[in-house]
Amino acid sequence: MDYYSRYSYVELLVRKSDASLAIRNFIARCESYFSGDSAGDRVAYFHSDNGGEYISKDLEQFFVSKGIKHTYTVPHTPQQNGVAERLNRTLFEKAKSMLLYAHAPEYLWGEAVKSANYIRNRLPSRTTGGVAPLQLWTGKPPSYHHMKVFGCQATVVLPGAKRESKLSSNTEAGVFVGYSLDRTAYRVLLDSSIVLSMQCCRRLVQLIMHPH
Repeated sequence: MDYYSRYSYVELLVRKSDASLAIRNFIARCESYFSGDSAGDRVAYFHSDNGGEYISKDLEQFFVSKGIKHTYTVPHTPQQNGVAERLNRTLFEKAKSMLLYAHAPEYLWGEAVKSANYIRNRLPSRTTGGVAPLQLWTGKPPSYHHMKVFGCQATVVLPGAKRESKLSSNTEAGVFVGYSLDRTAYRVLLDSSIVLSMQCCRRLVQLIMHPH
């Protein structure tokens, strides 16, 4: 999370040891995004707890090479990293509510957390003076017209190459589970194999609320 704007980013990891690469990639993305600014903004501080994934030798060497000051919490004092701790609690509570509302299986918890974070970044906050974190981060007000309800049914148009024959259906039913950060697309669960298909917004032709 960026301390000033409260903009937050979620990366799902298979192993804790993957954290080092995820952190380096995120810092690179941040600095690339702001590289065109006259101020030449860069990451100056990184604050974390004493988890082994944050104090690895390669990550520390990376911080030194980038001139980033790494600060830690005192062991067993999560209150010294209160902003991040509250964020984790908030996202997991929202993700739990989204899964329950959609009657979605627990294996989609990661998608629910990322979707909850996407929404959180776009909502005004008292902490930031009533401005959405995304607006403070990018300088542009967020858009809401594209936002959908987690777990609603989605019908997507299949590219020709994915159709079995010319007589096959050109659509497939799926479930909306989130948003792409890298392109104008939704994340849609298309079958029981838990394969997420990136579909352009203009190809998401129908959304139906989950019945209750």
